[in-house]
Amino acid sequence: MKISLVTFCALLKGLEVSYSEFLKVTQEESDLADEFGDELVSLMKKISTHSNKNEYIKILDTLLALK
Repeated sequence: MKISLVTFCALLKGLEVSYSEFLKVTQEESDLADEFGDELVSLMKKISTHSNKNEYIKILDTLLALK
């Protein structure tokens, strides 16, 4: 998605997020993607916002414990 710089600045102001905070999060996400892959980072984001987050985490823990 492409937005104008004016719109971007308005979004940050409305969310009460500073430029440095936004860039820090973006860099952290980029670092995670580099280390773990985009698919895993995307999955983690989906789980973190899902209403059944704790259940999904338990399921994943169980699957990871299998050998």
